[in-house]
Amino acid sequence: MRRILNVGRIAMILLLALPVGALAQPTTPSLVIVPGLGVGQWTVDRKLADYIFAMGDKLVADTRPSGTDLVFRPGFDEKAWSSPRIFVVYPVASNLVWAVGTSEDSARTVDHVGVGSTEQQVSAAYQEPQATLDLPLRSRTLIYDTRGIAFEFALVPGTGQWSPTATRVFVFRPGQAKGIWRVQ
Repeated sequence: MRRILNVGRIAMILLLALPVGALAQPTTPSLVIVPGLGVGQWTVDRKLADYIFAMGDKLVADTRPSGTDLVFRPGFDEKAWSSPRIFVVYPVASNLVWAVGTSEDSARTVDHVGVGSTEQQVSAAYQEPQATLDLPLRSRTLIYDTRGIAFEFALVPGTGQWSPTATRVFVFRPGQAKGIWRVQ
């Protein structure tokens, strides 16, 4: 049954990601975000080794363990690649991916929200988040646990305020937010 669901999810991604002849528009996002599943071809069903095999071991320099980034629960690590700007969140000493994210400017959901969307645009598409993680001097994250998507608004150091638009979007399996982020 799970295999059938995965095949259905992949088919949905392909239908959303591949433009159809004359219907294709120049504004079609390069990465389609599917809550609960993935970003473009990068899904939470893949293993960490699959990401490293496909994108190489040349990681972005700001890859950081959870010990220095208080957004994630202890025991999680994050790896990021620059092209495309994809990152994964996974338990240390594990091959399982718990969240996939992106900071690609053109990444959008079918609801037309993603990187670069304002908090108001996200709320208009998904209503109120199940959790909001506000970390002083870090970031603000709107978490929609029932949908499996989270929007992060980074701290702007010069102003001490959070960015007016989402800087990163995470996708994860619905119901797992409390296991990934430091939420109550």
